[in-house]
Amino acid sequence: MSAILEAKSLNKIYGEGNNKFYALRDVNLKVNKGEFLAVMGTSGSGKSTLLNMLSGLDRPTSGEVFLDGISLTSASEAELTKLRGEKIGFIFQFFNLIPVLTAEENVSLPLFILGKYDDQTKKRVFDLLNLLGIGHLASSRPSDMSGGQQQRVAIARALVTEPKIILADEPTGSLDSRTSKEILDIMRHFCDEMNHTIVMVTHDAKVASYAHRIVFMEDGKLIDELNLKNSSQSVSQRVVEITRRIEGELV
Repeated sequence: MSAILEAKSLNKIYGEGNNKFYALRDVNLKVNKGEFLAVMGTSGSGKSTLLNMLSGLDRPTSGEVFLDGISLTSASEAELTKLRGEKIGFIFQFFNLIPVLTAEENVSLPLFILGKYDDQTKKRVFDLLNLLGIGHLASSRPSDMSGGQQQRVAIARALVTEPKIILADEPTGSLDSRTSKEILDIMRHFCDEMNHTIVMVTHDAKVASYAHRIVFMEDGKLIDELNLKNSSQSVSQRVVEITRRIEGELV
């Protein structure tokens, strides 16, 4: 299976001389179409830096990132802006919705920016809102929605341009446990049933248990991997196994 996203020998170094700090060390990673990948690690492990490299928001000191066969590393800033708008959807911990816009307007915004808002894409906006169970909130503003409803709007916004990949940074970090499960079920559904591709950064074993595959980071390096694609384990069993990996109890 060919990779939709690939990182090759990524290094990111901050500072010089005695102050040199390796945020990433020789990271190699492939993400296949339809895969739900979780990147796990403690604070300072390099997972957020890696996400920034995979999105083209930051450039590596050395190495390359390819998205859909296109090098993000050698692209100009203008090309990167266009690539991010067309090929990458973002889901953030704190939703990042525009308060004065309605749900419909927040979801439509990327289409307006790309100059692709028309009758066909307008229908896509409403189809996504309905699919996510918030069609009735199309005219509501974020202040009138719960956290879970706002995150559903954010997911619709991430999907509306039909991107090649969705990058999620602690997408349930500000939600309660019940709402977190609902959001993670939705994300898993989009991968399993609609062949979307998600890379999610998290420090939470229960959140990571929804992924098909987990890679573990420490000190800027990928140190382990766990494949749960065909696992028959319950969520609690997967959480135990993930936790053991984190704590180094498994070989």
